Amino acid sequence: RVFSRSGRSRISLKKDATLGDLKEVVKNRLNVSPENQIFRIDQGGPLGGSDSAPLQSLGVQNGTILHLDAEAEVTNKDVFVRPVLTESAPPQPEEKKDSRSYDYEHVRECRHGPKERCINCLAKEDAKKKQEGTDSPKKEDMSWLCHHGPGGKCVNCLKDDFVANIKHESFEHYMLAKRAKCEHGREAVCPNCLPPADVSYKLKSCDRHPPWPHSICSYCMPNTAVLARQPYRHVDYVELMNVTEITNFVRYWQQSHCMQQRVGFMYGYYAEDPNYPEGVRAVMEAIYEPPQIGDMNGHQIIEDPYKEVADMIAGALELESIGWIFTSINHDAYLSSHEIRQAAKFQQEHLTDHPSGYKVSKYATVVLKPTDDGNSMPEAYMVSDQAQALERDNVFGDSDSRRLLKKREVGKDEILPTVMSENSPKEEFQPEWFIVNLGCGIPKKPMTILHHNDFPVENRDKEVGPNDIKNYLNKHKNEPGFRKCSDFHFLVHLAKMLDVESALIAAQCVAHEQELPLGLQELLNSLV
Repeated sequence: RVFSRSGRSRISLKKDATLGDLKEVVKNRLNVSPENQIFRIDQGGPLGGSDSAPLQSLGVQNGTILHLDAEAEVTNKDVFVRPVLTESAPPQPEEKKDSRSYDYEHVRECRHGPKERCINCLAKEDAKKKQEGTDSPKKEDMSWLCHHGPGGKCVNCLKDDFVANIKHESFEHYMLAKRAKCEHGREAVCPNCLPPADVSYKLKSCDRHPPWPHSICSYCMPNTAVLARQPYRHVDYVELMNVTEITNFVRYWQQSHCMQQRVGFMYGYYAEDPNYPEGVRAVMEAIYEPPQIGDMNGHQIIEDPYKEVADMIAGALELESIGWIFTSINHDAYLSSHEIRQAAKFQQEHLTDHPSGYKVSKYATVVLKPTDDGNSMPEAYMVSDQAQALERDNVFGDSDSRRLLKKREVGKDEILPTVMSENSPKEEFQPEWFIVNLGCGIPKKPMTILHHNDFPVENRDKEVGPNDIKNYLNKHKNEPGFRKCSDFHFLVHLAKMLDVESALIAAQCVAHEQELPLGLQELLNSLV
C-alpha cells in the first residue's frame, strides 16, 4: 500500500518485482515521474537501492505500507543551470516572444513533477485560455452510464464545469490554494500555510484569577461559535464498489416495505480520485450490520460484542472502517438533528493525522432513501469540523425537532459558548449549517476483493445455522480455499463458530490470494 497526499493506493506486484517495477506502477497510477519518487517505510529513512533491486531485498513484503514523500516531487528550483555553448552548438539568436504576452506574476511556481498538475497549473491554464479566447472541448455525453434516479447526479452526467460549481473543494486543494498566496520562503509560516484551527469550545484553565464561577476573562472563556458553511471536505466521493453487497442491504430493507430502517458500518479503503483536484475517494467493500431495532422513523444500535471482531477481520483484509450507512424514508431534511450528532460522534472516533499536522476525519455518512419509482437513492455526506467540535465539547443538546439543533441547557457553575448565526446569538439552529455534501455512486466495472456475497448476513431475522454453512461450502467446494472464504459475512461467522485467530488467517489469505493452511482447509472440509 502506498500512502500519498491524496490517500491510499493498493498496488499488487509479483513476488520478484523490483523497485523499478514499483516506480512504473506509481508513475501510471499517481502521475509522479520515477526520478521524483522517494519511498519511506513507516516514515523512516528513504528506501535505498537501485531500480533493479528486488523489493524483498529492500524489506518490502506483502502488506508493507510505503509513504510517498511529497517533497520528492519538489525539484531544486533555487539552482539556475546556464546552458554551455560549444563550437558544435553556436549561439542562437534570442527567440522573439509572441505578441500575446501572459501575465503570470500573480501565480506561484509549481512544485511537482512534469506530468502533474496543481492549483498553480490550473491558474496558468485558465489565464492562457482567457488570453487566447479558446474554450476547452466539450465533455462527451456519458449520461447513458448513470445508475441513479431522475433527481440524482454523478460523474457521468455532470457538466464540464462541475468542479467549479461544487459546494466544497478537496481539503488538499483548499490548502494548496491558501499556500499559493504565500510570499515567504519555505522555512517561514503564515496564516495561509497553516491548516484550519482545531477550535475548542470548552472553558480554558487560567492562572490569572480565581477559577470560574468566581471570575472569568477573555482568555479563558469559551470561543464563540460563528456558524458558517465549511468550504472544504476531506472526502470527495464515496464509491460503492461492492454492488452486490449494497443491493443485498437495500433488498432486505425493502422486504419490510421500507418500514423497518436498517443501519450498517462500511469497510473499505481510501484512494485518490482523479475527477477532483487533489481528490480523495472512499471505496466501500463490505457492510457489517450490528444488532439493531428498526421502525418507521429510524433505528437503534444495540451493544455488539462482535463489532471489534468485525474490525479485526476488516484489518486482516487490509480494509478499514470508512463510514456508516443507514436507510430513511424522511425527505424533510438531508440529515436530521439526531443524525448530524451521530455522524459527528463517529467522525470524532475516527481521526487520522494529516501531513499538515491537522487531525482530520474521513468517516463518511451514506443515506439510502426511496424514490418514486420504487428504487433507492444513495446520498453521501459528512458533517463539518465545527459540528464535530461542538459535539465533542458537549455543546449540543437533545432536540425534539428533526429540523433544528439546539444548545443544551447550562448546568450549575457551567458556561457554554455563544452560538452566532446570521449576526445574532441563537439557542436553536438549522442542521444545514453543518452538512458537507459528497459525491456517491457505483462503479462502471466493479473490482471488489470479496468475490462472494451469498452467505447469510449477521444480525437479521434468521439466525445462521449449520445448514447455511454446509450449503455455502458445498456451493464453492471446487474453488481455492482463499476464494471460498472471500465473503465478509462468512469470515465474521467463522470467528464466532471456530475462533478469531482462524478467521484472521483466512482473511489474510483472501487479501493476498494465498492458499489456506492445510489444517484450516481440513477444518472447513469437516463442516460440509
